[in-house]
Amino acid sequence: MVIDPSILRLFWKVVSEVNYQAMLSLADRDLSQVLIQRVSDRLFLDPEQVQELGDYSISKLLLIRDLAEHN
Repeated sequence: MVIDPSILRLFWKVVSEVNYQAMLSLADRDLSQVLIQRVSDRLFLDPEQVQELGDYSISKLLLIRDLAEHN
């Protein structure tokens, strides 16, 4: 999986902008979908990029939740 660095930067920017309490209240799949949708709202993603970003976001959920808990 090779994700364009600009997509990754935007993904982590989106993570930093999401209300942390809301993040903690969502199920894993829902949180992943919210993050992908917010990235997609700002940048066109083709279906392959959506899938790659979905896989990436799922793999980073523990880190994302940890960030949310400590902010």
